[in-house]
Amino acid sequence: MSIVTFVLCFVAGILIYRVFSLQIINGQAYLDDFQLKIEKERSIASARGNIYDRNGNLLAYNELAYSVTIEDVYESGRYKNKNINTTLYTVIKMIEKNGDDVISGYEVILNENGEYEFSVSGTKLLRYLADIYGHKTIDTLELQEKNATPDEVVEYLCSTTKYGIGTYTDPDDYKSFVPCLGYTKDEIIKMITIRDAMSANSYQKYIPTTIATDVSDETVAVIMENLDGLDGITIAEDTVRRYVEGEYFSQIIGYTGKASAEELAELQEIDPDYAANDIIGKTGIEQAMETTLQGTKGSETVYVDNLGRVIESTNYVEPIAGNDVYLTIDKDLQMAAYNILEQNIAGILVSKIRNVKEYNPPENASSSSIIIPIYDVYFALFDNNVIDISHLSSEDAKENEVLVYEKFETHRETVLDRIYDEMYEKNTVYSKLTKEYQSYETYIIEDLLLAKGILIEDSIDKEDETYNAFYDGSISMAEYLKYAISNNWVEVSKLDVVSDYADSQEIYDKLSEYIQETLPTQKDFSKLIFKYLIKNDKISGKMICNILCEQEIINVTEEELNTLNQGRKTAYQFMIDRITNLEIT
Repeated sequence: MSIVTFVLCFVAGILIYRVFSLQIINGQAYLDDFQLKIEKERSIASARGNIYDRNGNLLAYNELAYSVTIEDVYESGRYKNKNINTTLYTVIKMIEKNGDDVISGYEVILNENGEYEFSVSGTKLLRYLADIYGHKTIDTLELQEKNATPDEVVEYLCSTTKYGIGTYTDPDDYKSFVPCLGYTKDEIIKMITIRDAMSANSYQKYIPTTIATDVSDETVAVIMENLDGLDGITIAEDTVRRYVEGEYFSQIIGYTGKASAEELAELQEIDPDYAANDIIGKTGIEQAMETTLQGTKGSETVYVDNLGRVIESTNYVEPIAGNDVYLTIDKDLQMAAYNILEQNIAGILVSKIRNVKEYNPPENASSSSIIIPIYDVYFALFDNNVIDISHLSSEDAKENEVLVYEKFETHRETVLDRIYDEMYEKNTVYSKLTKEYQSYETYIIEDLLLAKGILIEDSIDKEDETYNAFYDGSISMAEYLKYAISNNWVEVSKLDVVSDYADSQEIYDKLSEYIQETLPTQKDFSKLIFKYLIKNDKISGKMICNILCEQEIINVTEEELNTLNQGRKTAYQFMIDRITNLEIT
């Protein structure tokens, strides 16, 4: 028995010694050998040089700021997309809750009508589509990919093939995923923008992707408090470009932004150190003096594990700031010239405005004799987005905003009903319509159907007799559209036609349905409605002047506002005073 006890104690002693050796004596060495360590070189951005005027007055400089970044530390697998998207969505909401914005400038944007739209065209668009669909050159794009609509591109990017932005209708069924479901269009664009930037760094995960720049202290605090639940998220020190009196010098100084593919290729011919995420000068002096202002990047050697996480760093080389640039302009003189020019333009404008509804210049009228009707000035406030149309229907809209929006809604319904009647009942010849309804029908053909590819411009025969008859005003819009359908000038696939063998009437019905559903969402169409509400005196100048005050576009004393509302000053004179005083420019 004593021999067995001795043997057991001996074996136990050996095991204890081996465990001590493995964990205590050689533990770190074994751990280092187990971990995959990959050596990488990481560049460190340099600060741009300052820009001064001839007298040494500062015009452009860098300011310390904080950025929110994300590194791809997520394990590969079925739930990787879901985990990244959950983190991104949470961080975006934190950033925006504190009034900050996430990065923008993607090739797909939301237009003013809340619809997806490409922000690039031509070769740039084809290059983007080739990148999205995984082609090295634009020549290898398939026809369907080359003609993809913004909506189709977004749906593809949100699919499980790419970034998996959407919702599983059945959590237990992997095939129940619905792209885009559960997110607004605005949220989708923001998440796609960040995911695409992360994708560009997929081969070097140790390089963080920026989510937001120049964030507030509040955003920094809330993210730092929640870092434990935000994998890969970091608050990084950064610099942001600031411009002194930018209103006066923007056209000279220009601005900075992320390098496009074309700009990057040109700069890399000069300096190979330029990289895809670099901030460069886009216009003005910032662009012209780019290589002088940019400076020299620093570097460090980082060791990353198999997930791309940085384990340690060595060999830090400090970046060298860019050179300062001194211009020949005089800051004070430039500001004085700007103010004088602005005042003179306002003076010319005031001298041309008349208290009339319309002006039809005589033939061969000189430009100096042309006058501006005050009604055109009222409409310009809507057309140029001085007045925020979207705020008219908001919960905190004020008295005149509410009244104007009610008039707008009522008239819009009347217009839509009339357009429907024109398509099915009246079929009024274009030349017999009022100017107002001619404008609406022109908008439908040119800015709705042609612009959105419903009418296929390349298929339309511009020499066709019926085509020219519509533009000459001798047939109705309904007759033209029916003729377009019969000649295959209409892209049926965009009209949600159920049957592949739909007849002309079915297609026409779907076209009419599309027009009725889409028109109310088009901001430019809404502006046309406002134009004729003003022309027809449904919205008065007094209402418009009050809206300028309600939306705090201008600030006037209560006494001056009372002179308008009590009839002691006309809306025309009130508006002239605002332009004369440079309150509206």
